[in-house]
Amino acid sequence: MELISYAFIFVGSICFALGYLHLIIFLRRRDLKIDLIFSLMAFSISLSTFFELLAFKTGTLTENLFIFKATLTVQCLLWISFAWFVYYFTNLSKRWPPAAITVLYCLALAINLFSPESILFRGDLTLTSFSLPSGELFYLANGTANPLRIIADSGWFILVFYTAIAFVHLGRKEDSRKATIYGTAVFLCLGLGYLHGTLIDFKIADPPYLGGFLFLPLTLLMSFSLAGDVLLASRLTHEIQRAEKRWRNLLMNVHLIVLGIDHNKDIFFVNPYFLKLTALVKA
Repeated sequence: MELISYAFIFVGSICFALGYLHLIIFLRRRDLKIDLIFSLMAFSISLSTFFELLAFKTGTLTENLFIFKATLTVQCLLWISFAWFVYYFTNLSKRWPPAAITVLYCLALAINLFSPESILFRGDLTLTSFSLPSGELFYLANGTANPLRIIADSGWFILVFYTAIAFVHLGRKEDSRKATIYGTAVFLCLGLGYLHGTLIDFKIADPPYLGGFLFLPLTLLMSFSLAGDVLLASRLTHEIQRAEKRWRNLLMNVHLIVLGIDHNKDIFFVNPYFLKLTALVKA
């Protein structure tokens, strides 16, 4: 196995691990929908990366086409997840852009599944081999462009414009630094990754696909954000414990009567000064 194969496996494994982590976070905190969406994105990138590598190594046209269609199916789910990630991350009020993107890619997904040659190609397909500088041999299916691919491409164009508008809005209304950093990371995968894949499909650029690798900056940012949330939670827990300790010391030592009464009007706490005044013994 050559270096590029190890690189694909490395990227796919990282994305799968991060997807699993964010899915666990969502299952514990159902209000964190952004973690659910990101986990779907990470799982999609992971599966797409493994399928791409498998297709590159498959020299039989029938098997290669089957894996290629599976890759495109996963990528349709990826772009749908991207649209909703942008929606929840930027907190835009309009839901129709991600909904429209979802409809277009669901339609493209259905065409890809039922079309003999996929959403990208039609007619006679050929299998072309590519040799990388390392000597590793890749196989890539080629054919006449399917005119129905305009459905997926339209979804991508809407997604790009929607993402640009969403992050500009985020920068103006909330945090310009956050919008710039995350917007750049999103466009690396969404813009350059998709564009590079399209150039490969039209035989303008050579494989391998770089979408999975261009997704890594966003995974790093999400991991950094997650680590920051963990540190913040730890600091807040420590501050709460210190505050509780100060209040307990105050209640236990103040020369005032302190009673704790619940909603049933039952006394569940009395301080030592109350016991001293009343000569009662705490049960």
